[in-house]
Amino acid sequence: MNILITGGTGGLGRIIAEAVASRVKAVLVLTGRSPEGEAQRDVLRNIEARGAQAVYLQADVSIRNDVVELISTVKDRFK
Repeated sequence: MNILITGGTGGLGRIIAEAVASRVKAVLVLTGRSPEGEAQRDVLRNIEARGAQAVYLQADVSIRNDVVELISTVKDRFK
C-alpha cells in the first residue's frame, strides 16, 4: 500500500504520517515545498523506525505542474 501525504514533514502532516506508520505497513510518500534536508530525513527515519517505508519528494501542491510531475513520479516509482 502506498500513501501520499502532502506537507508530510511539517506539523500536522508529520503527526498524521507517524500515526499511519504506527498502524499500517505501507510506503508513505511525503511531500513538501522545501528541498530534502536534515529535517526531512529526521522525519523519514522516525517513520521508518515505526515500521513503514518513507520517501520524500519535493513538490508545491499549489503549482499545477508540480502536482502533475509528483503524481507521475509516484505512479512510475510505486507501481
